Amino acid sequence: MASWRPIPASATGANGGGGRSTASPPGAMWRWPRPPRAGRPRRSCGGASSRSSPPTSRTSSASATCGARRGSRPPACPTWWYGCRRRRWRPSTSGCRPCSWRPPSGIGTTRTRVLSRSCWRPIRAGTRWPVMGDAGMGDVGMGEPVMGEPGRPLAETPRPGMREHARYAAIEFLTWLPTGLMLAPMVLLMSARGLDIAEVGLVGGAYSVTIVVLELPTGGLADVLGRRPVLAASAVVSVAGLVVMALAHSVWPFLVASVLKGVARALSSGPAQAWYVDTLHARYGPAADLKPGLAAGNVAGAAALALGTLAGGLLPLVVRRDPLAAPVWAGAGAALVLLVAVLVLMREPSRAGRGPARAAVRLAEVVRDVPVTIVAGIRLGLADRALGRLLLLAAGAGVMLNSIETLTPGRLAALTGESATGGAAYAFVTFAGFAANALGSSLAPPVARLVRGSVRGAASGTVVTAVAVFALAASTVLRGAAGVVATAATYVLLFTALAVASLLRTELLHQRVAADRRATVMSVDSLQLQFGATLSSLCLVPLSGILGVGPVWALTAVVVLASALLYVRLPAGPALRHPR
Repeated sequence: MASWRPIPASATGANGGGGRSTASPPGAMWRWPRPPRAGRPRRSCGGASSRSSPPTSRTSSASATCGARRGSRPPACPTWWYGCRRRRWRPSTSGCRPCSWRPPSGIGTTRTRVLSRSCWRPIRAGTRWPVMGDAGMGDVGMGEPVMGEPGRPLAETPRPGMREHARYAAIEFLTWLPTGLMLAPMVLLMSARGLDIAEVGLVGGAYSVTIVVLELPTGGLADVLGRRPVLAASAVVSVAGLVVMALAHSVWPFLVASVLKGVARALSSGPAQAWYVDTLHARYGPAADLKPGLAAGNVAGAAALALGTLAGGLLPLVVRRDPLAAPVWAGAGAALVLLVAVLVLMREPSRAGRGPARAAVRLAEVVRDVPVTIVAGIRLGLADRALGRLLLLAAGAGVMLNSIETLTPGRLAALTGESATGGAAYAFVTFAGFAANALGSSLAPPVARLVRGSVRGAASGTVVTAVAVFALAASTVLRGAAGVVATAATYVLLFTALAVASLLRTELLHQRVAADRRATVMSVDSLQLQFGATLSSLCLVPLSGILGVGPVWALTAVVVLASALLYVRLPAGPALRHPR
């Protein structure tokens, strides 16, 4: 490459200095060439340079380096330049023709700006140019251009998307924190204020029915009105629902609170993730890596549920006045913090088609598409029997989850003797279940390899889940601390097996559906889960007031074990002809 030249290691220049020898012949090193004079465009590698604004990301693909091999070439395409504090000139972002290298997505090439003294500084202080081996190069690899953000030293420049990752993780944490805080004391609060087990099931059913009715219509609101307004509305409705629940003393206010919570849950399903994807695509282009931020959001949501459940269970032990309502008030406060965070942190990129007239048209289209989506999902399930069986399994999981989550708090309160201590015990048991769920997700691939197939793995996980529910029913004969320990142990086994079965079932579900129908099937799958929870709230939970908790859990285990029969002779792999 004519732009780069080896020089003796002892040589120094106005813009070069000592460095580690990285090239052959011995005693030579690569040095950044001198910048061109101000106002004169530079050509390198045969590429035509243009004058434009500097890049805004720190790293780029290591594969685009003028065909350079590791250890024998400079660390970047010479099209890229550092800015000098003493001279003002423009870097090139036009790319390099021979190696087909292009600047990172999101960097414009039409604007022209003269750099100020404070931007595009070398890593080290002073006016010299960095060479290979400079201290402070950090983890910038050979074959990658070293870049920074305008107005900031390179060493202080964050990695691409780090701000968006942090904002998305914070919003996800605050979105799930109110749910975690009220999870432990909710059933105990309703029981303490005079609701019997049938009325508790009715309140839970109202929540599930609200989500079933609004899940699909509200899914398109974020596309029509914007992500930030929808998530802010969800936070406001969540605050209202939690305040009503904290003040409720009869079944009707609890029903109103349950409906409001269902509306908030339906509104919060998706806008934060859609905002994160839109923001990264707008800034770094459609090829931006979404996995780190999405993983951070999932971890933040799980942490919020786990920590919120622990805090919601322990808070009644330290609050004397109306202790079971204290976590609900704390959840309302967390929802207010979410509202502030949404208004401050979520800065939406501009999108076409956001006018009032267009929004009204899109909203009408979303409402009309709800029955179409449901009918399309039913047709897919009927056309592909294997797909229909996989969707029915979600309903069985919903029946089981609602049954144990509704009846366990009262069972633990009876074992400990007080509602406050029962809430604390339920918080620890639920925390153990969350940890077991994470363990089961990591065990799913090796389990599938061990039993030689995802179908066998999912069926095995479902059978073990049914056995765990049977064990939970048998533990009702125990009293005191032994009953609490047995409940925690069965929770660990149950949620480990359930995570294995759910992950493998999801894989099988995606294999049976074409890409253009995947969103429809996932929506129907979510509706099936809520439908199973509704059936459990209206049928099994009231039955526990007559038969007791143990027989109802045994009946739930029978339902789960029967659902495992749906895996019998279930074909693995994609369908021969995807239904339309």
